[in-house]
Amino acid sequence: MTCITKLCPNSSKTTPSAPPPPPSVIVFGPTGQVGRAAALAAAHTGAKVYLGMRDPTKPIPNLSPAQESALSFTRVAADLNSPASLTAAVTSTGATHAFIYLIFEMKDFMLAAVTALKAAGITFVVFLSSSTITVGIDDVKPTHPISFGHAQVEKSLREVYGSKGGYVAIRAGYFASNTKLWKGQLAAGVMKIKAPNARFDFLSAEDIGGVAGTILGKGPGAVEGRSYLEVVGPKLISQREAAESLGRVLGRELEFEEADEEEVVRDIMRDMHCPEPVASYLSGVFDHREREDDGMYQGPEYEEAGKNIEKFLGREPIRFEKWAEENKGLYL
Repeated sequence: MTCITKLCPNSSKTTPSAPPPPPSVIVFGPTGQVGRAAALAAAHTGAKVYLGMRDPTKPIPNLSPAQESALSFTRVAADLNSPASLTAAVTSTGATHAFIYLIFEMKDFMLAAVTALKAAGITFVVFLSSSTITVGIDDVKPTHPISFGHAQVEKSLREVYGSKGGYVAIRAGYFASNTKLWKGQLAAGVMKIKAPNARFDFLSAEDIGGVAGTILGKGPGAVEGRSYLEVVGPKLISQREAAESLGRVLGRELEFEEADEEEVVRDIMRDMHCPEPVASYLSGVFDHREREDDGMYQGPEYEEAGKNIEKFLGREPIRFEKWAEENKGLYL
């Protein structure tokens, strides 16, 4: 066979360039279920993982010291409320990618925090956002505090990092763990659920954290420079169906009674640690979801969002029934 290089004397052999080394990443909020899952998933990509914590001595639920050591996790003092601590954490670790989440109390919608992260050397941010954003981020109204707060942080990221490549907002669906709101009712066996027929996707923290952490470790190329990505659970089920699943897992017979608005708002304030205006808003969300006039779970983006867990994690998403069995301790 004729050698092509002999026919083309000016041609030269090329060797494929070595892939870039895995990045160092910092995960803020690793004591939360999503943060922990993000840290584990980022480590699975080969990234060196630092855990940004207000109190580095605090135990991380479901993550033993032995696991941390095996994964070479390193804890570092850092607080998203303190830009100076972010500068110190990023500078000392050399991290280039960061996972962050919304802190509602920050009146600048985390602009100072995001600015500090970039100045210190973070080139790519993965932000845990919300699928309640159903319009452009510039069009979300303050009367919708959940979507508004997340949209403002997305705007802060856009302002600091530009419109492409420096960040991605992972717009997550309705968390399965929100059903912890029913803990007292499940114990009593009497369910007073606002809008029991309202259907949600009941997304597991393991799935959303897994997707976020995988993207965190792989970098902006994993999302092709997109500024946001929606991720939802595998199936829409009603709140009543979710409660019945929990009842079966816990071995409890449940009765369902009509919910009192004041009781619902009070329970949300107590169990989700939010002020009354936000609790009232969430109560209204249940009504809109029951009527399905909220713009959620609709159109081509919803269909794509339903495939993202399998796309990034290589497995099917966790169904609520399985999640309930694995997390029944939350209700005991």
